[in-house]
Amino acid sequence: MDTLIDIGVLKECTPTSYNLDGHWITGMIEYSEWEHIRLCLGIPFYNELVLQVNTQTLTIDNQTFYDSFLKSCVAWFVLYESAFFIHTRAENKGVTQNTDDKSVEASGNTVGAYKKTALKHAESRREQMLKYLNDNKTLYPLFDTADTDCKQSGRCGYHYSLYFPKKSNY
Repeated sequence: MDTLIDIGVLKECTPTSYNLDGHWITGMIEYSEWEHIRLCLGIPFYNELVLQVNTQTLTIDNQTFYDSFLKSCVAWFVLYESAFFIHTRAENKGVTQNTDDKSVEASGNTVGAYKKTALKHAESRREQMLKYLNDNKTLYPLFDTADTDCKQSGRCGYHYSLYFPKKSNY
């Protein structure tokens, strides 16, 4: 599937090693966009941007938006979603931690703090991005504020809320 960023943009926009093997991350790019960006932009605007990015036909306004807000926002959400999987991986002998002869393994607490910081950066960038879009609605006619449903939890959409039914008398 086509996405808004690739591994190169992730490495450009976040503190990620250029030695990071991209095949560990590629699937998380699509997941992160669908989970954190697509509904926030509105599906028609998201689809337009994906098409224009992948065909290298971004309009001037969309290029400004992409360079100034979107690619960084997506990159930080990808880093947030993939941090655990960079640290660990599933193998035939179970879940293992990635190790290297020249590096020291980060603890689970450090990875958790890393993820929390990445999420904070991503949500801040998403907030700035949505403010820019709302302030410039005439430049982005496909941006649909009615579709915008970004929750503080870092998830977009209504399907992450809890439902508590009324207590019955019986």
